[in-house]
Amino acid sequence: MGKAFTFGANHIIIQAMNMTLESIEQAARNLTIREKAALAHSLIKDIDGKDEADAEAAWIELAESRLDACLSGEMETVDGDEAMQKLARSLK
Repeated sequence: MGKAFTFGANHIIIQAMNMTLESIEQAARNLTIREKAALAHSLIKDIDGKDEADAEAAWIELAESRLDACLSGEMETVDGDEAMQKLARSLK
């Protein structure tokens, strides 16, 4: 039995044993832009092995730890304009 994927109004059944990569790619090309985006998101999520909520939680945790480090003086800060000027000079 194939695995069923639903994207928008289209319903695609993929039978892994019977479909080649080329035929899957061709079927994907017939999707709408939104359906392609949903498929890409699903495939990337499958590859990453993490849920988007997990990634968001990790970014929030990192941002909070950096803020704490800045507020406690553990992390040196640099003025934004100064940092951009230094970057521009380094790229010349």
